[in-house]
Amino acid sequence: MKASGTLREYKVVGRLLPSVKNPTPPLYRMRIFAPNHVVAKSRFWYFVSQLRKMKKANGETVYCGLVHEKTPLKVKNFGIWLRYDSRSGTHNMYREYRDLTTSAAVTQCYRDMGARHRARAHSIHIMKVQEIAANKCRRPAIKQFHVSPLTSHFIHRGQTVLCATVPGLGQTVLCATVPGLGQTVLCATVPGLGQTVLCATSRSKRVLNSFLPPRLLSTLLLLTVYYLCIVTLPLPTCT
Repeated sequence: MKASGTLREYKVVGRLLPSVKNPTPPLYRMRIFAPNHVVAKSRFWYFVSQLRKMKKANGETVYCGLVHEKTPLKVKNFGIWLRYDSRSGTHNMYREYRDLTTSAAVTQCYRDMGARHRARAHSIHIMKVQEIAANKCRRPAIKQFHVSPLTSHFIHRGQTVLCATVPGLGQTVLCATVPGLGQTVLCATVPGLGQTVLCATSRSKRVLNSFLPPRLLSTLLLLTVYYLCIVTLPLPTCT
């Protein structure tokens, strides 16, 4: 089986073909996680042929339907019991994942097993999938989300854009980030000079000194510091 894309949960029901000796054969139902219904039926007969004396040639598929999640907008903890074949033997494993649906958690399990253990999708057998409560979780990677209040670090700091009008110089637009967090960009419109774009960081001071007069450069830098550090009134945001 190739676990391409997001896996789906199917309920497959099959049985032996009726015969004179056995006119009403029993039905066998199984939960299958597969990318489509064709693969789901194939996996059903693969597992049933190992558990019972029946195969696809002398059996029939009674039902194959997609199982939908009852609460797809609620984050849940899932425990997955699986068995997989490695290059050295067969191993049993219990894993925990946190996701919205059961099929998404199983898909995450297949990706994780392939990345951490180099397990192929056809060698992974999902034996049991169950939603578990927060106090029943064992893995630290899942238990860390149960701490209240939950806090996280800033992964990416965006650019803070400020717009202001400087008296005596016409309209001056300051597009800057907070000092110490990233690059400060100064976009200034000065009468007689047109539009001037400055990268006012410590690394670019040498470049700025070579293109602009020191007096104009110091004035623009002082205006940037003034509007970032001294002015306490809220400024409109450029869009």
